[in-house]
Amino acid sequence: MDRRREDRVKWRETFPPIIIRIEFNLVTRISFYFQRDSLILEPTLIDNCVSKGKSEHFDCRNHIRVIQSIGDGDRLYICGTNAHNPKDWVVHANLTHLSRNTFVPGIGLGIAKCPYDPTDNSTAIWVEKGNPGDLPGLYSGTNAEFTKADTVIFRTDLYNLTTGRKEFTFKRTLKYDSKWLDKPNLPHM
Repeated sequence: MDRRREDRVKWRETFPPIIIRIEFNLVTRISFYFQRDSLILEPTLIDNCVSKGKSEHFDCRNHIRVIQSIGDGDRLYICGTNAHNPKDWVVHANLTHLSRNTFVPGIGLGIAKCPYDPTDNSTAIWVEKGNPGDLPGLYSGTNAEFTKADTVIFRTDLYNLTTGRKEFTFKRTLKYDSKWLDKPNLPHM
């Protein structure tokens, strides 16, 4: 058996297959499949995006750019371009929405957490421990404006998840300071 085939066999034996498929139906719907589970995150404000000169069938869709496991892995943090109006969600790991009475503080507005433009590079990581107050938070590197004039390295507000109270405000690099970040090439994680 050649070395590459042997490595693939070891990989398959060590890690059971997880099927991840993104389905584009005329780019109007994006679905994620983990075997039988699915989640549909439709873009909002498509007309507003088109009025800014963006393509209805590509730019003005919801391109999911960040998926991070939260806590013990029972939830996922997801952020998408949402027709050039970034939006974020927290969902169950089986891709079902949280119940309507479940509030996750700081979730909803995805600006500075993922890019406006689906072609922009960005990076993000969810950090559980080591933040001020040992509170969980997202760190990201992306464009924080529609015009791409504000590239940012960003840490979200930090909330006490038990009380829902904001304990620490967000942190970011200096706005419009090209000496810090000037069209960076951010690694995707």
